[in-house]
Amino acid sequence: EDAEEAIRAGDKTAKVDWMMRFHRRISRSPQQVLRYCWGGEPLWLQAPPGAPPGCCCGAARCFEMQLLPTLPSRLAHTVPSEKASALTMEWGTLVVFTCSKDCPCEDPREEFLVIQPAE
Repeated sequence: EDAEEAIRAGDKTAKVDWMMRFHRRISRSPQQVLRYCWGGEPLWLQAPPGAPPGCCCGAARCFEMQLLPTLPSRLAHTVPSEKASALTMEWGTLVVFTCSKDCPCEDPREEFLVIQPAE
């Protein structure tokens, strides 16, 4: 409980076992492969990095979605076994941040991705 309070309070220097918190939360729904909550908070495997750089329109970026390490194993159940070996991924979680103003544009915009390793 103290660790989660420190996280909510924004204390990124607290000695928190991020991996255990991640696994405890994921165990609630082990079949999930994607977490989506535009403007919400990602679930970190390690201490979170600093704030992502702002969007080209000048607005801050916010959390939009996260791919979880359960994705490869869930995909493996849907593809033929001879192709399953191609599904290995060398990451723990992928976190996508997008423009908080959802700026309109004609051309596709580059978003910001944080990759945390599985280690």
